[in-house]
Amino acid sequence: MLGNVVTGCSVLAPAGMLADLSAGLDVSIRTAGLLVTFGAIVLCIGSPVTAWLTSRIERRTLLAGTIAVLALANFASALAPDYASLLAIRLVMLAVGALYTPQAAGDRRADRAGRAAR
Repeated sequence: MLGNVVTGCSVLAPAGMLADLSAGLDVSIRTAGLLVTFGAIVLCIGSPVTAWLTSRIERRTLLAGTIAVLALANFASALAPDYASLLAIRLVMLAVGALYTPQAAGDRRADRAGRAAR
């Protein structure tokens, strides 16, 4: 469940900082808002695609790797020098983040049903 919170915050965090991002990156608020819009699009399209592409990889390893990449990418986005590099970092980060939720919810064994949601 914590991984879903981290992924969700990675997508939505810029929404609360649009004015600051706009001023710091010297772009309009509308352009800064595209960080959220494009991130949401990447998650919507990326979730089923990445789940399908990684279906043969061991789930626990995949989840741990996904969280590690999200952490590193969040750190890198804090150091991004301009809007273009921040957008690129976020798109890669959210493509990887799109993998987390379907994998966390993917345990289908009856004795473990719902465990990823607890």
